[in-house]
Amino acid sequence: MSDKSGASAKVAVWTAVVTAIATVLTAFIGIVPQMRQGDQQQIQELKTQLATLIAKSSKDAYMVSGYVKTKKNNAPVTDAMLVAAPADDSVTLDDEGKFVLQNMVNQPYCIVVQTQDGKMRRVLISPTDPETDTDKLAITYSFSKE
Repeated sequence: MSDKSGASAKVAVWTAVVTAIATVLTAFIGIVPQMRQGDQQQIQELKTQLATLIAKSSKDAYMVSGYVKTKKNNAPVTDAMLVAAPADDSVTLDDEGKFVLQNMVNQPYCIVVQTQDGKMRRVLISPTDPETDTDKLAITYSFSKE
């Protein structure tokens, strides 16, 4: 009689184990799609945001073309570089000649300094070199985390 009760107990334990595993798997079958649905919604939202940005950038995109010639003899200027930047990226120098450019990437930049007499000087500033100079200007600077 004890053999039968021992076997019944083993069957009952295995039945309980199989039932528990089946219950857990059934729960995962119900939960995982809901989790994936949240992921799918987030992916769709990001795709919508990306499409909006692409549409906006293409709508606001213009091509600017032109010529650079000398005033003296109307000859084309060659072996030169033209740098364009938004006016929002320009800053005025304070009374001590100090400037602060915000949200810049740690990379070299060409900057143009226009003095009161109207002369413009283009210089290269680089994170690896803390100063640069021209025939009339000395510029010291540093790149730092905000």
